[in-house]
Amino acid sequence: MQISSRFTIAIHILTAIDTFQNDYKVTSDFLGGSVNVNPVIIRRTMQALKGAGLIEVKRGTAVWLLQGQWIRLLYWIFLMQ
Repeated sequence: MQISSRFTIAIHILTAIDTFQNDYKVTSDFLGGSVNVNPVIIRRTMQALKGAGLIEVKRGTAVWLLQGQWIRLLYWIFLMQ
């Protein structure tokens, strides 16, 4: 089964926010450089994740809202695809 690039970018965003939010300012430029895509695509994807209640977006940064077991559940869902 082929996974869309939006899905893989969304997983990368969530993983990067979880990994770097305490050490770096996680911006669309930071994430765009990490994924090697235009920051506008990152911002659009982040808005979708915000709409789903997965992240909180403030001007300049993004914050992961899910904690603990939710992260493991999300990774498990991703790996089962």
